[in-house]
Amino acid sequence: MTMSSGHYYKVAIFFLASIIIIVNALSMGEPFSSVNNSASSTTRIPPSLKVIDSHLHIWASSSEAAGKFPYTDGQEPPEALMDLASCSCLLDEMEKAGVDGALIVQPINHKYDHSYVEDAIQKYP
Repeated sequence: MTMSSGHYYKVAIFFLASIIIIVNALSMGEPFSSVNNSASSTTRIPPSLKVIDSHLHIWASSSEAAGKFPYTDGQEPPEALMDLASCSCLLDEMEKAGVDGALIVQPINHKYDHSYVEDAIQKYP
């Protein structure tokens, strides 16, 4: 089985993000198990430690897809999720969860058209 260069790129980004998170946690002198930001946790993350979501997908909402960022034919998200993964939804959820940054992975919904992800990165570097 051969893997495409795109697959290697995704794997490399994932591991790089994981290494950055681990090194950041260890440099704080904190036990790694204390790096936790779940809503039910009373553990506090040191202010200098950033919480990064290292793998997530965003896609255009139904109104965005009807205009500037159409879905690829046959790759529309399920109806129940269609309006739950836009950039604005991501930012709202990140704020609620205390997440400082995110690494976005291109979803299948827009196939090889990266304009939605590019737009999000330009607006919210």
